[in-house]
Order: sequence, then structure tokens, then C-alpha cells
Amino acid sequence: MSTGFLSNDDIAKLTADPSPDSRAETAAKIAVGFDCGKLSDKEHGLAKETRDARFTLLIKEG
Repeated sequence: MSTGFLSNDDIAKLTADPSPDSRAETAAKIAVGFDCGKLSDKEHGLAKETRDARFTLLIKEG
């Protein structure tokens, strides 16, 4: 993502450590960009797709 909310280092960290804490930290950074309207159209679409996919998984797990 090019907005500054999420960096390549953040992605590398998440890849190396996909723990719940690391995922939550990354999600919080994405949420900041989403809430501030600072994401590009493509980034906004990807964030929505990710949110929707996660929500679907939560329903199936519940």
C-alpha cells in the first residue's frame, strides 16, 4: 500500500510473524487508512474484500 499507513516492512513483519497480535496491529493500520479516506480506490477495494472474507470465515467458525 502506498498511503504510508502500511509499509513493506509491515508486510514483511506480518509474513514472518502471523500471530494474532501481529495481525491485529496490521489490521489497525489498515483501518486508519480506511477510516481517513486515504486509501486509493484499489486499496479501498482490497481492504473491503479482506474485511468481507474475514467476516465470512468468522461466521463459518462460529
